[in-house]
Amino acid sequence: EPSESPTRFKTKRPTMPLAPDVLPQDILYGVDELNRVKNILLSASPTSGQALMDPSSPQSQAFAWIYNQRHDLSDEELIQRWVLASFYYGTDGDDWVVKDGWLTSQSECSWYGVSCLNGAVSKLELEQ
Repeated sequence: EPSESPTRFKTKRPTMPLAPDVLPQDILYGVDELNRVKNILLSASPTSGQALMDPSSPQSQAFAWIYNQRHDLSDEELIQRWVLASFYYGTDGDDWVVKDGWLTSQSECSWYGVSCLNGAVSKLELEQ
């Protein structure tokens, strides 16, 4: 299968920017925006590249959620929401007893158990 980002040199694997299953709403905002968001996340977590390519990983699920959400966020807000969404997916957040506000368009500072100081998450306090 051809790659979306061909190179002049032979590669062992296709150079796909993302696995096709990662984006449930397809490339809603365009490839440039997809790559912008991906690059912001990778700049914050360079070792997450492979996880972003695996549609079953919490990081990839969080990336898909972030990509299909608001795009008026600063880089810092986008990263913060991605980290929290990765935590949510990685801990089976859908099965949490209390998850008020999580993965909504509301500020992550209003999500249940999230405390912020000047817009930055300062504490998570979740009950078992």
